[in-house]
Amino acid sequence: MPRAAPPSSWLRLEAAEALLDGLPPRAEALLEVLFVVALVAVGALRSSFFASLAFVGVGLALVRPWRASHGGVLARVATALVTVVAIAVASVPAEVPEPRRIGIDPAQVASRAEDPPPPAGGGVLEIRAVSPAFPAASVLRPGDRIVAIDGAPLDPKAPLAALRQHVQAARGDEVGLTLVRAGKLEDVRVGLPRVEAPARRPAAAQALGELVRRHVLVATVVRAACVLAFIALLLRGRGRSLASLGLGRTGLELDALAVVPLAAGAFAVSIATGLVVNVFATLLRSGFAEREAAARSAVLLDLVGGTPVAAFVLAMIVTAAFEEVVFRGFLLPRLRLVTGSWGIAIAVSSMAFGAGHLYEGRVAILQTTALGVFFSLAFLRRARLLPVVLAHATFNVAVFGLLTWAQRSGALPHP
Repeated sequence: MPRAAPPSSWLRLEAAEALLDGLPPRAEALLEVLFVVALVAVGALRSSFFASLAFVGVGLALVRPWRASHGGVLARVATALVTVVAIAVASVPAEVPEPRRIGIDPAQVASRAEDPPPPAGGGVLEIRAVSPAFPAASVLRPGDRIVAIDGAPLDPKAPLAALRQHVQAARGDEVGLTLVRAGKLEDVRVGLPRVEAPARRPAAAQALGELVRRHVLVATVVRAACVLAFIALLLRGRGRSLASLGLGRTGLELDALAVVPLAAGAFAVSIATGLVVNVFATLLRSGFAEREAAARSAVLLDLVGGTPVAAFVLAMIVTAAFEEVVFRGFLLPRLRLVTGSWGIAIAVSSMAFGAGHLYEGRVAILQTTALGVFFSLAFLRRARLLPVVLAHATFNVAVFGLLTWAQRSGALPHP
């Protein structure tokens, strides 16, 4: 029986009330919220073996593979197996490795006729500035030209990316650079900031964690797909589908028209939030916003560096679909049912969305929380999730594209 729509609130989200139809009782909705948040936040299967079994058991109890809504006997068995695998894979943390940086601002340049030629016809990077906060300050100076790292020539087409990837993959506490200085080749050793060693875990878990760290973007997409599969199975157990989350086929024309304005709105919200943070940082005479912006750029570039364009765009679409289905389509209506308020539901889901970007820094948390509020209102206004997914994906692709262009053109310092 459809739920009676409450009186219209100041948010005027009458269309969103249809999202409450068919939801489970409040206590069960709260359990679904807590389980999905735990699954997304990961760490659930890092505990003891019995705690991990209990977590999987709760997931099976929510999906209810024994229900006829999943199909025949074979379909129910398959549902149970897929549920277990989806929970297990989704619980493997896609950890973003802590970026290691030399502390320089290099730019790609051509080799000069009066200088020794770069090894094997490799690329050349000229150092424009050196950060005094890094060990490189005592070794490198502006004007030095890097032509090799640990004896390997730089990629002539993308020397900045080659330098960044080599430094990120370095296992020791320093790297060797071959420089052109005063018209002569010179080899120097440059220290790297120490990175905390990961906690000791079983050999299999360490190997899996290392694989995830080497392929962070792929691991993130696989985890996202597993969480989406779990939510789809959970909905099917209640005789529902992803259409109940605002992904129905009707209204596709209006959805397409809404993508560009929503993406533009997302940019406006992100820029406005960044400006507010920078104003406060200036008033407080704090440079944390500028430092975090540089570090955030490095983290994001390390995350997607070297990824083919088609694979990158596909990854952004899957990631955007995952975030919108989880934080908007799934959590928002259930939080509204549990709290009785769309405003509280928007605030809680947006803060959870922002907290998921902790690896990008405090400023990123504020910006993504604000984006969460914007995307929530856009979704609830028409109870349509597809345009929000596409706008979110467009925003992500544009941001990463601009960062990559700025870094390759030398407009973005490489910290």
